[in-house]
Amino acid sequence: SGLAAGGLQLPPAMSDEEEDEANELAIDEDMSLVERVKAYCNSSISVQRLVHVRELSSCAEQIGTEETLVQLLPLLAIISSDVETSVRLAFAEQMVAFCKVLLAAPDVSHLLAGGDESSRQSAYEIVVSQCVPVLSKLLSGGSANDLSSPGGAQLCAAAAEALVELAGLLKPHG
Repeated sequence: SGLAAGGLQLPPAMSDEEEDEANELAIDEDMSLVERVKAYCNSSISVQRLVHVRELSSCAEQIGTEETLVQLLPLLAIISSDVETSVRLAFAEQMVAFCKVLLAAPDVSHLLAGGDESSRQSAYEIVVSQCVPVLSKLLSGGSANDLSSPGGAQLCAAAAEALVELAGLLKPHG
């Protein structure tokens, strides 16, 4: 064939292993954003977790306060404990925008999983009782060796910045 001879390099065919890896990295486009975020924040592949954690606040904005409380709030504990510093960093960077969605309808009430009616909280209370502690945990690094690891200081800075910004949103307006 004249084309290939003209110095056009055809890429080598992928090995089975590479193909498997490519398939694993493929994201199911048929799923809605909220389904993808829920599915892939638990993925064994850190790149997939990172990509979808970065979608957290836009997903919350898309589905609104009530659905965010039901669908996404339970993911916070999982994501904030991620083994990858980069994932926790992306999470810290998402938290203010995520909380703004909850604070947009601060009086929407939500029953935390496993709670009874008496433990029902408003979206505002949930930001205070759930989101702030998650960021505080990131600030302390979650584990002692985090600060010395690359990205550890960056994570602390991002969590601190998010907490400061969040504190500004939570001030009682009088």
